[in-house]
Amino acid sequence: LCCESESYTMVFQSALEYYNAINITYEKIFVEPAWTQTKMLHILPFSTVIVYLSLIYISSILIKVTGFKGFAGKPIFTNFMILWNGFLSVFSFVMLVGCCYSLIPTMMKHGYAAICCDKGGINHSRPDMLFVWVACFTWSKYIELIDTLLIRLKHPTKSIPFLQWYHHTTVLLFSWYVTYYGLPGYTYMIMNTFIHTFMYLYYMLRELKIKPPGAIFLTI
Repeated sequence: LCCESESYTMVFQSALEYYNAINITYEKIFVEPAWTQTKMLHILPFSTVIVYLSLIYISSILIKVTGFKGFAGKPIFTNFMILWNGFLSVFSFVMLVGCCYSLIPTMMKHGYAAICCDKGGINHSRPDMLFVWVACFTWSKYIELIDTLLIRLKHPTKSIPFLQWYHHTTVLLFSWYVTYYGLPGYTYMIMNTFIHTFMYLYYMLRELKIKPPGAIFLTI
């Protein structure tokens, strides 16, 4: 058991050394790609939002015309919902850990202002995995739009709540421009991924017919 434990420790240390040696800068991800210097930088997020809102409106009309009853209670759909929410919970947790791993040492050395305001560009000049997680977070806001589709497929007769589509559209635009204009949004990313880790875990458990406590705190 001792040898096996030492073996796992060595593997973990090797993986950590490899991770720490990765050299990826802000410019590598968000500046060097040619399309980020074109109008596509603005066309992509706004066209996505327009299509998203249009589909919400069009789908409500189609449901009334076709009499679609939804997939609530269907085993295949329920299993997909379990996997979907589980995936987003784990993905949010991974982004949270990755971001904190990079930023906590900076905060300990330079103070919270270095994260909140990025005074002197301390974070933007760093060559590590931070901006890989920032990129994952930014693009995940597009993936999360699928949540609304799943709500529509599960309960087609219910209207999409204002908070649902308002949250998804504003967060997508905010995250996109904070990222691509190099503004410090690390605190927001940590808060959002932390909440989503538990939020999607809660949804997964509900699909499993498990009712965890603390729903009111999650809502707040």
